[in-house]
Amino acid sequence: MSIILNSPLDMHLHLRDGDMLQTVAPLSSNSFAGAIIMPNL
Repeated sequence: MSIILNSPLDMHLHLRDGDMLQTVAPLSSNSFAGAIIMPNL
């Protein structure tokens, strides 16, 4: 059996600032349709 998620959501995404934000944000946006952002900048 397999399950295919067409529009997955990241329900707990921590973003950082600077270079880490520039690296992680595009990866997350390519993998997920949306996210709940945990504010810790």
